Amino acid sequence: YQRRVRGKRFNTMSSYYKTIQGVRYDRELLDTADKLITGAEDGRISVDDARSLWDEALDGQGVTPTEKRTLQYILDHYNCTSAASSFLTSQLNPEVKAEPETQEPLTPRTKARQAGRNNFVSALSFVACLGMQLISIYGYFTRGCELKVFVGTTVVNAGITAFAINPDHWSLLTQRFVRLPSVRQFCGMAACWVLVVATGMIAAPELVIASSWSEVISSTPVQEAAEQIVSDCGRDLLLSALVLLVGATRKFGAAHVLGLFLVLSQAKPCASFAHMYLEAGDDIVTGVSLSRFSVMCSLLLFGVYAHLTEEKQKFLVAGAITNGMYGVFMLLDPSRYLSETFADIASPPPVLHHWALMFAISHLCTAVLLCYTALDTNQRGGEIFEAMGFVSACVVNFLLHFHQTTLGSISGANAYVENAGLGFGCLLVLTMGLLTIANAAAPHPRIIFHRAPTMKYLLRALYLGNFALAAGLIWKRSELEDLSGFKHLSEDISLWMVVGHLTLGSLFAAAAQLSPCGQRKVLQYSMALPLSVALGCLFLEHDFMKELIVAKQKRVCFHVFNGFLVGLMLFACYYTKRYKMTDQGDTTESSSRANACRFLYVQALYFGGTMLYYGPPEVAGANASPTDWQLHAIIDLMIGMVYIAAAQLDACSQKKLLQYGMTGTLASIALTVKLYDLSPSTLAMQVLSLVVAVHACYM
Repeated sequence: YQRRVRGKRFNTMSSYYKTIQGVRYDRELLDTADKLITGAEDGRISVDDARSLWDEALDGQGVTPTEKRTLQYILDHYNCTSAASSFLTSQLNPEVKAEPETQEPLTPRTKARQAGRNNFVSALSFVACLGMQLISIYGYFTRGCELKVFVGTTVVNAGITAFAINPDHWSLLTQRFVRLPSVRQFCGMAACWVLVVATGMIAAPELVIASSWSEVISSTPVQEAAEQIVSDCGRDLLLSALVLLVGATRKFGAAHVLGLFLVLSQAKPCASFAHMYLEAGDDIVTGVSLSRFSVMCSLLLFGVYAHLTEEKQKFLVAGAITNGMYGVFMLLDPSRYLSETFADIASPPPVLHHWALMFAISHLCTAVLLCYTALDTNQRGGEIFEAMGFVSACVVNFLLHFHQTTLGSISGANAYVENAGLGFGCLLVLTMGLLTIANAAAPHPRIIFHRAPTMKYLLRALYLGNFALAAGLIWKRSELEDLSGFKHLSEDISLWMVVGHLTLGSLFAAAAQLSPCGQRKVLQYSMALPLSVALGCLFLEHDFMKELIVAKQKRVCFHVFNGFLVGLMLFACYYTKRYKMTDQGDTTESSSRANACRFLYVQALYFGGTMLYYGPPEVAGANASPTDWQLHAIIDLMIGMVYIAAAQLDACSQKKLLQYGMTGTLASIALTVKLYDLSPSTLAMQVLSLVVAVHACYM
């Protein structure tokens, strides 16, 4: 078995196997077993570990003789519990009757850890109840809270406190819920919820302000400043979601996430300050806090030092201290932050004070999350710390929602209207998190996603979606425009988008038939454009869809869907279990087919970039809308990225993609003849593309 890297072939078979005393074993299974006993509390392989080893051996092709021999070696030479030995023995020897499976008794260390988690849950619940009671007392004596509200809150609080303060009650409660998620599953679900909220705050901050502020903001600078602060709050939530993904995937470290977030979040301020120094006489950058920028840049430099010295946990601790201290200073004096960031606003109104305090609290929540995350040393079960940090931050958010629901804005502004739905969602996630932590020691079935079928199903969904969009633009264009929120398109651009979606769908249909290596390459390059749109919206304050989608709510839905698509592509390519010795495709090469793919991607990227930045081509006429043609440019760029991937594949895969891509080329020629004329200036490039593809495939 061979693999090609930079034109050279070398044998990779030995990397899959490990020879012990002349016998060949599966290297990945042995490495997994070593990790299991390293991260275990008692150095033994439990029955859940045995199941995970067996699931890993079932890689879609059945358990091979080498894998069976490896599992037998693990059974003989590793310290397995009686239940794990019984399970592996029954799987390796089906004729042996398995003993009835019983739940393994917890070791003393496991019991101690579980007791500590129950104590954490009960203590955190008590803090939440105490905070609610203090807010009620404060509201009754200083804010004129009604007596019946105060008494009702006190009675309910007393009942909840009496239950939550006893750790044993949480153990009994978790036994009632047999469908509780594991800690990693909870981190994944919580990350999705936080990402949706963060995307809404970043992509459409004006909607957040309009729904939470009853007074109309007449001043444009004040409106823009409030939107800036809301977007910054959303970016803090985005960091929390990324840290939760660390706990959900266990594929990368939280220090890497924090460093990447700092680099992306400081890109726009760096550009603003660079513009300030290059432009003479301009000494103020509106919307950028110099103190916060300096603190975050210092933290980033410390992160570089921590990475070089392999002290990544200290970087997380420094991040927690930095965010916590800056949040405290903002709480103490929000006017200082506002005057520094928005110098053109002489007297900040209450709406800016409110959102400045919200931004300070988001810094404190981030500090709490990073403080707990710093305890995660990438050992087995370390995701519990991300969950604890997030649940602790949820308590702060819940108390904030409770205060603003009962007493109004924390800044004292009368125009604030609390979002009850968001507060209920926070309470629901908080309750689920407490139950999940209390149930962390219970066994959970392991869900394994294999790479090849996951990528194939995703590619099928992509080409079916593109074909559905093409059909919708032909027969149900007005309904599709109303559903998606896109502004009404002209007849010409609608037909060109039909051709673009047909071409892109055909290429994805061809990619679904390639080897796993080819499918992964196509998905990796295809995610470049959706990822760029997401990063531009979330970090660079450049919403590419702002002029294309008029309705703000539907624009948020688009960004949520786009982020979901990017997440699926990343998950399929990097966070699934690959098949052994099947990820590589054929190694034969064809210079003519590779050159044909290069010609096609250069053409697609050139025309896409030209239409994106310089407007429609001259043949479209003077009345063509540049905004409408940006949609066609996006599809052309996507097609170009697929052909870039095709140029790096084997000859058979290139032929498949070129053959399916001819469908779009023929449709483009037919549409050009229908809309324009038969002159060489309009048909030359399409005909040349068709000739190049036909020659590469059949000559």
